[in-house]
Amino acid sequence: MHQKILYLPIEIKARELLGKLLLAAKAVERGWIVVMGAKKEINQQIESLPPGVFVEISIPDHKQHKLSNLKKQGFLLTNLCEESIVYHDPYDYVSRKIGDKSLAVTDWLFTPGSLNENDLLIHSPETKGKAFVCGNPRFDTLLQKFRVVYEAEAGLLRKKFGKFLLVNTNFGGTSNPFKRGQDVTEKFIKSGYITDTSLIETRRRFTDYKIEQMTKLQLEIEKIVDAGIFDRVVIRPHPTENQEVWREWIPNNKVEVWYEGSANTWMLAAHSVLHTGCTTGIEGLLLDIPIFSFCTEPESEFLNIADDISMQVNSAKELLSYIEQLDIEYKTSFERLFATKRQLIKPYIQNISGLYSSDLIMDKLDSVTPAFSSGANRLDLVKRFQPKKNHWKYQFRSVLERLSRKKIKTKKVNQKFPSIAASDIRIPLALWSQNKTLKKLPAYSRIGEKTWILY
Repeated sequence: MHQKILYLPIEIKARELLGKLLLAAKAVERGWIVVMGAKKEINQQIESLPPGVFVEISIPDHKQHKLSNLKKQGFLLTNLCEESIVYHDPYDYVSRKIGDKSLAVTDWLFTPGSLNENDLLIHSPETKGKAFVCGNPRFDTLLQKFRVVYEAEAGLLRKKFGKFLLVNTNFGGTSNPFKRGQDVTEKFIKSGYITDTSLIETRRRFTDYKIEQMTKLQLEIEKIVDAGIFDRVVIRPHPTENQEVWREWIPNNKVEVWYEGSANTWMLAAHSVLHTGCTTGIEGLLLDIPIFSFCTEPESEFLNIADDISMQVNSAKELLSYIEQLDIEYKTSFERLFATKRQLIKPYIQNISGLYSSDLIMDKLDSVTPAFSSGANRLDLVKRFQPKKNHWKYQFRSVLERLSRKKIKTKKVNQKFPSIAASDIRIPLALWSQNKTLKKLPAYSRIGEKTWILY
């Protein structure tokens, strides 16, 4: 029997895996086959695989060649950008993430909310008729019905760390790039991500802002620790940051740096969360966690929705004052305050109430005509995928990457996407099945080093 195939590449495991696993499970319920795994591994093989629906993560013009080839082979191309919620400048976002040439061959843009859709239409009118507001499956997993996948591990972290403040940072593209000393703006210019001169100037100002923010944050964390209100302060750097910079900075044994696991699990375990203007601010709010944003310049041009929906603080003293109030009256004034701030998110994220993103996306994909069906079955797909993984050229290239100048890049890729273990799939699916959020438990098997097939 021939089935439609859905390809779900993942860039950052901790950010995307559970949301895309939920989407994959919903697809299997509707009779689809799903190939899900590391973006790099799927991209290496996608042009030799049966045509299906390919879900890209962003579509700048340097991807146009690959997308055009897939289009010619009969793929339906969609885009689900993971950075389409938190950005301070719509023009900057659209110019970096939506290339005109790539857009021309892309069929649909899955947008998280009406605000992102409007920004696309203003700065890229060619998106008209292609944008479909559906939220993002990663936010489905934060809602009451699905967040069971985080709760057990969050309980273990709570026992281990006690009452702790979680600090989520996002300095990877500015003040703390993975490669020490790298000028990320210059990298974006050379790679073609930035071409407009005005955007280059804005990016330089943004970098200066983040350098100052990181420096001040470190000073204030020391003061927070000295106050003795928390048993621990746990710093969770963004996946693109250099974690060793933070570990070298640690001022005493009450500050720890951890990256393992989902940020959502850590937030559920924490007493409260301090962030630096990143998406975890929104995620924490949806998890009903007290969320604070570290804003060194309250009137800065670089504040975003994650700052707006958080309690903004610019010092340890201000944060600790709020924490004292939280411990006394969270169930009254603070609970109402955060409930009010949740209303601000609706234009940004469609699926925080009502229908789930995974259902909305699959409703759209189910409208795909049989012309986009691969004409291949699961065994044929597995057969086509596996030989490249075991081919001597594939293995030789992997050895060269480990031994060559690409060592740093390979280390970064492994930090962003270490692996997918069977338990990473089995446990969430079992929990969703037990609480009746899934009607059917998918079968699954490994077909690559970091890629799985669900059916």
